[in-house]
Amino acid sequence: MSHPLGELGGLDRSLVHVFLAGPGSGEGIAVALPTRGWLVVDGCRTEGPPGRDLPLLAILQRWRGSQDDPVEWMVL
Repeated sequence: MSHPLGELGGLDRSLVHVFLAGPGSGEGIAVALPTRGWLVVDGCRTEGPPGRDLPLLAILQRWRGSQDDPVEWMVL
């Protein structure tokens, strides 16, 4: 079963969630690991065009719970 992201209230952290971002500027993959922590793949750009968030940054800002939900690994 799938649901549009806008309908999700939060992530079920007993599961692995995979987010794909792109194409354009800031393509990459963000993986919410079970319980806590994230894996970010190809998230090497830190700034986007003025007034526009990078997709991976927007995913992390929206779905990361708090500082207790860190980016554990980055693969560039």
